[in-house]
Amino acid sequence: MRTFRKLASCLLSALVACAVSACATPPPEPEQAAVIVLPSAQSRAALQSAVSTALHRDSVRLADDALTNDSILLIEPVRPRDAAGLPLQGRETRPPEKFRLVKSGRSCILIHERTSERQELPQTQCAVRSR
Repeated sequence: MRTFRKLASCLLSALVACAVSACATPPPEPEQAAVIVLPSAQSRAALQSAVSTALHRDSVRLADDALTNDSILLIEPVRPRDAAGLPLQGRETRPPEKFRLVKSGRSCILIHERTSERQELPQTQCAVRSR
């Protein structure tokens, strides 16, 4: 009986400690759609590196204003070409790859929609996108 009371007392203490710590921890800030502000060579390089890594490509070509006006980035699939540079097939049927930029706390996070892979963009300033 003593062992049971001791065990119950320990469990009760642990539950109280967990409840107190849960109250003391602020809830995480919700992620919000964001756009890049004050784009720089470093922020463009970080974005290009993140997209290349997510798509397993050596490089991707992005516009200088990518993700500065909208929080969504679409990347068309690479079309196979012949030696003359002409497409090997007429119509592209694969969907584009979709990326989404969110602000999480002070960080800018790029999310690859298909895989849910998340990459923080270093040296990048972003702001919550106004609707």
